[in-house]
Amino acid sequence: MANIDLLVKEVAADLALLEDKHINALASYAKEAAVDILSQRDGRFIELKRTMSIVGDGTTKAFELPQDFNSPYFLALLNDDGLMADFYRIVSLQTIVERRRLNRNIERMAYIDTAVGNSDRFDLVFPVAPSSSVSFRFDYFRIPLGSDVALIKNEELPKKYMRGQFPLTVNPNARADLSVYLKMRKTYSNRALSFVKQRRVQPAWRTQDHNETMVRIGLER
Repeated sequence: MANIDLLVKEVAADLALLEDKHINALASYAKEAAVDILSQRDGRFIELKRTMSIVGDGTTKAFELPQDFNSPYFLALLNDDGLMADFYRIVSLQTIVERRRLNRNIERMAYIDTAVGNSDRFDLVFPVAPSSSVSFRFDYFRIPLGSDVALIKNEELPKKYMRGQFPLTVNPNARADLSVYLKMRKTYSNRALSFVKQRRVQPAWRTQDHNETMVRIGLER
C-alpha cells in the first residue's frame, strides 16, 4: 500500500529533488492524488464504506447522517435478531413526489436531503416515519481524504500524479507522466461499486412494483 513519506522519498529521488519547496509540494501532491483517485464515481470504493444504525421512534422521519457522508450504498430493515430482513429503496425526492401523486406505495423508500438548518450536512429521510423501535442498517461511502493514499495498493498511480504536477523545467516528462496517470486512474475507477443515487431513467411504476414483490418473496423463502 502507498505511504506518503515513502512516495515522497521515491519520487524525490527519481527527479533528483532536494529543495524543501519541492519536497513539501510532493507531500501535498500525494494527498491530492488520493482524493482525486477515490472521488471517482461518487467515491464508491469498498475501502471507504461505512455502516451506521438507525432506530425509529414512530414519529421521526429525518435522521442526520455522519459528517463524512458522501454517497449511499444500501438501507436494510433488520429483524429482532439484527439480521437483514428487507431492503428499502433509496430514491430521489422527485420519485417520492411522483409516486404520491400516483397513489403508489412509498413505505419501503427513503431519500437523501440536506439537513434542516444545516446545508453542509445530510439527512436520510423516510416519507413514512419508521415504527417505534424498528431498526435499520445504513451503509454509505465516506468522503475521501488525503491520508487515504494508504488505501491505494498500486503505488505507481499516485506517483504518476505527483510527477505530473511539476513544470517541465523540474520534470521534463511531466506531461507523459500525467497522461499515464489519467489512463491508470480511469482503470482504477472500475473498482467502484455501482449504484445510481438519483435515477434519471427508471422502469415503469408497474415494473418497479413487480420487482419489489419478487424481491420480498425471495427474502421470505
